[in-house]
Amino acid sequence: FFSVLVVMHKISETIRHHKEKREERKGSFGRRKGSDAQVVPVPEAFVSADKPVGSATAVDRKKGGYQGKHDPRADWHQLDAMNEERFMESTNETSKLEALLRSRQQDSGSKREEARTKWGRSVIEEEPGPEYTGPRPKFPLGELDAFDIYHHVKTRPDMSLHPMYMAKMLFDAHKLFQHLPRVTEVTHADGKHEKFVVVGDLHGQLPDLLYIIEKQGLPGPGRTMYLFNGDFVDRGTHGVEVVTLLIAFKLAFPDSVHLNRGNHEDDQINMKYGFLDEVQRKFGRGHMYAEFQELWNCLPVATTIDGLALVLHGGLFRQEGVTLSHLKALPRSSCNLQPKTFQETLMVDLLWSDPSDKSGHDRGIRGGNTVNFGPDVTHKFLAQNNLKMLIRSHEVPHSNKGYEVRHNGRCVTVFSAS
Repeated sequence: FFSVLVVMHKISETIRHHKEKREERKGSFGRRKGSDAQVVPVPEAFVSADKPVGSATAVDRKKGGYQGKHDPRADWHQLDAMNEERFMESTNETSKLEALLRSRQQDSGSKREEARTKWGRSVIEEEPGPEYTGPRPKFPLGELDAFDIYHHVKTRPDMSLHPMYMAKMLFDAHKLFQHLPRVTEVTHADGKHEKFVVVGDLHGQLPDLLYIIEKQGLPGPGRTMYLFNGDFVDRGTHGVEVVTLLIAFKLAFPDSVHLNRGNHEDDQINMKYGFLDEVQRKFGRGHMYAEFQELWNCLPVATTIDGLALVLHGGLFRQEGVTLSHLKALPRSSCNLQPKTFQETLMVDLLWSDPSDKSGHDRGIRGGNTVNFGPDVTHKFLAQNNLKMLIRSHEVPHSNKGYEVRHNGRCVTVFSAS
């Protein structure tokens, strides 16, 4: 069986705490003051009659949750849901406009692909000059190169890789993920890794990622296996560096680092929530952004752990009888927020849905075509697919912690951005 390490950070409770964090980052980027590991007992529903299936560990701050009469996190959660609801509603008109433009410019796709290919050939021949003082990795990327990139983003976070190296990493990552299954099957019970860590939303917050690696260890055989459960970019200012580090580790340690796609690994979302602007600011208005989008479309949509737990970003499905085979058959494409087919609807649900305490399905708090799913939906899906637990991310837990256990212990939410 397996141990799932649910890595989390406390959401900042007060303006004072935000100021303390900023001062701390100025003094030592990516570091946090001391913290203790606290063991969170596994719900009884996840313990078999003869032996425990696993345990969950949370890396938490020494300070407890918010103690005041009013929790500002509730306001943040409500405002975020309202913002996403407005976005989801706007996709109705956007999709109509896109269809009109496609009908009038049917050859634009081939022209863009031709320009992108030409750009790719030119950028990998663009050797960095002596003024570039960042890492100069060799390809295919090896362990020492990945550690060099790790040291660089940790000590010089505001200096992006040279475009040649960034493009080569994206090309190699795209080739790797293009040949991986849509649902990753990982095994922790074989003892090849010391521990297994599930990381929730990071949203471009590089200090949080560096803190997690500092506390849980570097990836690799005999060390830590990581599963990053989507939403690597947007909102934060270092989405490029977060993805750079994740794919560097993936290329160097393909069996020790795994990535799931989140709803923010999508072009429509990136244009609104900041990643497009970040990429253009750091690499110009060329085709680098398009390479990130190609990578998003190839990322796995879910991961199973020892055949017992399913990890995906959003949640479960409005259709009855969905199996892992359906997820394994999903195409490598963008997420259509106005779904018209069975597979498009599956993609929306696994990236966007949220758990609810109400039985069945109801309209999602994010609006648009999103749904909420109740505890009965969770229990039925797990039973039909011979699973014990659903692990997901996507929303700030209502528990005032970086994790939340719901649906009688069968649904765990993990959120790692502070």
